[in-house]
Amino acid sequence: MKKLFLLAVLCLGTAITMNAQEFYFGLKGGTSLSTISGENKLMSNNYRTGLYGGVFAEVVMSEKISIQPEVLYSMLGSHETYKQFLANGVLSNEITIKLRYIDVPVMVKYRVYKGLSVQAGPQVSFLLDSQGEYETGFAGLATGTSRTNLNEYFTDAVLV
Repeated sequence: MKKLFLLAVLCLGTAITMNAQEFYFGLKGGTSLSTISGENKLMSNNYRTGLYGGVFAEVVMSEKISIQPEVLYSMLGSHETYKQFLANGVLSNEITIKLRYIDVPVMVKYRVYKGLSVQAGPQVSFLLDSQGEYETGFAGLATGTSRTNLNEYFTDAVLV
């Protein structure tokens, strides 16, 4: 019973403290450059341009510190082009790996100066979809395209 009472007091104290804080909500979006690296040296780590966007809430704890949880949709991956010069033309192969994630970072924001802040914190990412595209071409003409589901090769991620 003492534990239950203590828990109730702690929750009430937290609720009163949270009520006194300032809250801000907003939208966030932008462009990202990503690549895939690892032990397999097939890809030479060329970057793929993607987009990200979502919502955030900022809970102001003090004049200098706030907590900022976010929920973002992000497009990541890698892109590689291989060219082989032949006597009768150029054979090209393009490999694009597209990854789509829901990212949930929880940032601690420290205001260094008015309008300038530093953020750091952990992030959990949930894989929505992963797809590989393979395109071949000869002498500037597309000769074939194939798509492959790559979900078995990629996982959710926890970044700290």
